[in-house]
Amino acid sequence: MKKIVGIMAAAALATSAFAEINVSSWGRMDVIPLNFAGENAAGDKEVLSGAGANWDGAAGGKVGKDGVSFSGSTENAGMALDIQYAGSSLGVGDNANLWVKPVDMLKLTFGKVDYNNGRQELAYGTFAHTWRLQGLNQGEGGFSVDGRGVDGFVINLNPIDNLWFDYAASVKADKAYKTLWNGASFGVGYNIPDVAKIRAIVIGKDGDGQKTKDGKNVGCHAVIQAAADITPVEGLFLTVGASVPTTFGNAYSVKETKYKEVKLGAKDAKYNYTPTGTFDTDGNALYTRTESEAAVGGTTYYAVDEAGNYENEAIKASIGANYTLDMLTFHGFFDSKIGVISGQDKRNDDDTAGDYKNSGFGYAVGLGVDVAFTDSLSLITDCRFSNDVYQGVAGVKANDDGSYDAVYNRGKFGAYVGLCQALTNGFFDVGVEFGCNKTVIQALDNSFTVAIPLQIQVGL
Repeated sequence: MKKIVGIMAAAALATSAFAEINVSSWGRMDVIPLNFAGENAAGDKEVLSGAGANWDGAAGGKVGKDGVSFSGSTENAGMALDIQYAGSSLGVGDNANLWVKPVDMLKLTFGKVDYNNGRQELAYGTFAHTWRLQGLNQGEGGFSVDGRGVDGFVINLNPIDNLWFDYAASVKADKAYKTLWNGASFGVGYNIPDVAKIRAIVIGKDGDGQKTKDGKNVGCHAVIQAAADITPVEGLFLTVGASVPTTFGNAYSVKETKYKEVKLGAKDAKYNYTPTGTFDTDGNALYTRTESEAAVGGTTYYAVDEAGNYENEAIKASIGANYTLDMLTFHGFFDSKIGVISGQDKRNDDDTAGDYKNSGFGYAVGLGVDVAFTDSLSLITDCRFSNDVYQGVAGVKANDDGSYDAVYNRGKFGAYVGLCQALTNGFFDVGVEFGCNKTVIQALDNSFTVAIPLQIQVGL
């Protein structure tokens, strides 16, 4: 018996010498006990409560996110599995994958991979300490060069120190090019220790959808990205990036499926207009239209397609910075979209669709200051703004000549002032968040609304 126990102990010791097993946990919960959310549909002021994970678009009864991560590895093989409770059920988190290294410089990963190599990051303020502002949640991503998570495979190649190449793709049960090119990404980067991290990434696109009047495909076939993280002096961090599509084209469309009231006076005896119960970003009622010879009008309408996809591949450029000076840390970013769809020309003489116009310029700006009173207590401030073009196209307005102009979502404004207590293995935040145009979570209208959020983050 002693011999058997000795053999088992020796085997366990040998295994521990070559394998590494890790278990960790992380969670973030947000509670808003008081949210002065504006007016409901009946015109009454509402004070709401909510709870959830701060990246959710709405409360929806969610209680946040709490997860456990398992990982194990030897020198040439390993695994990762995240289990999380989010909402109302237990499920797989960001990672569920296996990896091997056939040779030292090559790593192959299969499965679900939260892959963020090359992503621009500037997490501060409302992104890191409270329920994130809706439409202004730049932080770990959200800039010109974003994450590249896949449910498929990742190939990493490191031929020499500080030089890397990678390829990431989600596997689809479809034509091979939809796995190997469409949505796949190719990256190359070089790190200069303690100075800069430089990378370039190409993201494949299908290119189908938009046609010119002569029938040629002018859809976007690739997006070329480049970024650099720079630490030029002590205390200063800079991230700069740009993203350029091969063409502004994409599979967006203009459809006449919803109609919006514009002015009274004109009659339309050909159609009936029925309220949908939904509203545009200015609060105007939207209608559906049905043909009827006996219809009674009295209102002029213009087309708005709520269900259509108006997003196009625009040029993106961004810059962000952190600077620490004694007890103060300053944060700021500028993110832009150049060439956003702005309308469509009238139909051509041969009755084919007119060309799209891409002259919209969208931008978002953020500024924040952290004040460290002690090692464990800090003041957190953050203020963010974007114009309407940055928030995307809500619909289109038909002009008298048959052309269309884009109708954008409202611009966003939001801010936060709060206190953060740093604990041994977590953070507790409490503050006041405010904004307009539904920037604060659960806002019922576009007026100025105020919420009092609390957040707990714990990592083990």
